[in-house]
Amino acid sequence: MTNDDFSFNLIMVSIKKCYDLLNFRTSVFKEVKAMNIWLSLFFSLFLTTLVSFAVPIVFCTVILAGLVVLSHLPLIGIWGANLYEQVWNFLAVFGEGSGTIGLLTIALTCAIVGFLFESLNFYRYRILIKQPLNTSWHKKAPEMISKITNYRQ
Repeated sequence: MTNDDFSFNLIMVSIKKCYDLLNFRTSVFKEVKAMNIWLSLFFSLFLTTLVSFAVPIVFCTVILAGLVVLSHLPLIGIWGANLYEQVWNFLAVFGEGSGTIGLLTIALTCAIVGFLFESLNFYRYRILIKQPLNTSWHKKAPEMISKITNYRQ
């Protein structure tokens, strides 16, 4: 083996190692990017679920607190007390007799629905990123409209 053959083999091995290292780094970056996507999904799912759980609790609490305040007013106090009782009985239907459990049941159901909608949103987002919208119909639209108008005449 001559010195030139040895140098050529050494260069080829070095190029191969650099190529392998470059492929490894590229695959690592792809995995990190995929990991970031999954982390953003989980953070978004957690936040959406938490907000979907909290909104019904805050909404019902504000309504019940408003009815308690309304029940202390002189002329409409009876209406406020009756409405408070009716809302509490409505919540008790969902909580096997307890209004608090009913409120938590409604909040848990809203959290599950929020989780499912956010999952659907993430799924649709990933599909749209990989397959952008085909706008080829924009070019054909005037031609199609003219055919339709000519057909009607």
